[in-house]
Amino acid sequence: MSPDANDLPRWMEILVLVAIANAAPWCAGRLLKHRWAAPLDGGFTLTDGTRALGDHKTWRGLLTGTLSCAVAAQWMGYTFTLGFAFGLLSLVADSATSFAKRRWRLKPGTEVLVVDQLPETLVPIAILAAPLGVSMREAAAISVVFLILGLAFTRLRHRGE
Repeated sequence: MSPDANDLPRWMEILVLVAIANAAPWCAGRLLKHRWAAPLDGGFTLTDGTRALGDHKTWRGLLTGTLSCAVAAQWMGYTFTLGFAFGLLSLVADSATSFAKRRWRLKPGTEVLVVDQLPETLVPIAILAAPLGVSMREAAAISVVFLILGLAFTRLRHRGE
C-alpha cells in the first residue's frame, strides 16, 4: 500500500476492490450485451438436469472483473498480482454460489440474501488477509458493509433484465 496520508482507509480500499470485482462483469454485460459472453460452464448440464453455473457466469465477466480489480489494486498501491488474486478469488466464490443456487433449482439472477454477498467478500479477504493487512474482525466488518451495499443496489443491478 502506498504511504500517502490522503489514501482511503484500508477497509475502504478493500471494499472498493470487492465492489470492482463484482461490478465490472455486470458493467461489461450491460455494455457488450451478448458479445464475448461465453459461459464459464460451456453450457454443461449436470445429471440433475440443471446447468453447472448458467449463462450469467461468463469468461468475459471473469476476465473483466479480475483485470479491473488488478488495475484498481495497483492504482491503490497494492501489487497487480494481489489485485488479480483478489478479483479471481471473489469471482470464483461468486461462481460457487451460482453452482449452489443451480442445485437448489433457483432461476438465474435470483437473489439469496447473505449467500449472494458474503462468499465473494469473505473468501478473498480471508485468503489474502496477511498481504492486505487486515484481521478477521476487519474482514467480517467489510463483509457486512458489502452485504448492506449489495442489498441497496439489488434493484439497480436487475433493472432492465
